[in-house]
Amino acid sequence: MTRKLKRKTKKMKTNVNNKYNDIDILNEEYNGSIKNKYSNIEMLDEEYDNLMKNKNIIDNYDNIELLNKEYGNEEYLEMEPNYPSQGDFSFEGGLKKKKYKIPVNRKVRIYCDGVYDLFHYGHSRSLYQAKNLFPNVHLIVGVSSDKDTLRFKGKTVLSAKERVESVKHCKHVDEVFEDCPWILTPEFLLKNNIDYVCHDDLPYSSKGQGDIYAEIKKIGRFIPSMRTGGISTSGIITMIVKDYHEYVRRNLERGVTGKELNIGFMVEKKFIIQKRFKELIEVKLQNEFDEIKNEIKIVLKYWEKRKDQVIRNFIEKFNKERNIPLWKKLVNVLRN
Repeated sequence: MTRKLKRKTKKMKTNVNNKYNDIDILNEEYNGSIKNKYSNIEMLDEEYDNLMKNKNIIDNYDNIELLNKEYGNEEYLEMEPNYPSQGDFSFEGGLKKKKYKIPVNRKVRIYCDGVYDLFHYGHSRSLYQAKNLFPNVHLIVGVSSDKDTLRFKGKTVLSAKERVESVKHCKHVDEVFEDCPWILTPEFLLKNNIDYVCHDDLPYSSKGQGDIYAEIKKIGRFIPSMRTGGISTSGIITMIVKDYHEYVRRNLERGVTGKELNIGFMVEKKFIIQKRFKELIEVKLQNEFDEIKNEIKIVLKYWEKRKDQVIRNFIEKFNKERNIPLWKKLVNVLRN
């Protein structure tokens, strides 16, 4: 900020509680712009009242141009964001109802940013939310550079170019901002004509920094979104690392070399031997299973041949016993 701009801002803060009685002071403060805007002192009083109601905004803006934009000539209306239902996947965190000023005669320019490594449905759902917060939204998505991501978050699986390409193919995205700043500032919003930043409300800190969205939240340009539970890039990587041996073996079976998998010669041979041993066991088990099946078939065939005779013998025996008098049955039982 220039010294001249700082002096102007300081002067506004000092004199905000004093009404303007002299039109010359007003002309000096606004370089003559207000004289053309206001035709009478009643209009000036109305502007003063509005300024008194919102004087805290002056303290929040380091750049006076942002304040001018806030009270520009655009028409605004206040509206609550529209959030989607849970759907097949649950959202984490609750949201407080709040109204935001949105322009009437143009699209609301909403900005989301992130690393977007291994682009997944959690990313897509967050962008879907941002795109549908209001009826008419232009969604801009910032993708961080490889350098910043490595410095502040760690190594990525995909390069910045690949991550940008993934985001471009999301149907909710209207514009992609490559190599976006890691920490957002009001000046960045002003330069790119951004109305609001949309992200989940968790405080995101980085090395040596507090919440990277702190300045945007301070000036009221932050709209929280709901985070999709159960999915993250870190979670996907964890699942792969957890079953590392299975995926290495899988890729070796598909023709990927040990060199491509960054494993040594002995490790590669170990996986190959394990695979062959597993195949031998499977063959042996299959042979045993086949033998058992054959034995069962023989038993079933024998039963097919003998069943009629067995049933006949049983019926004959039952009929004979039924014709014996009761006292003889008792005698037979006692003898036995």
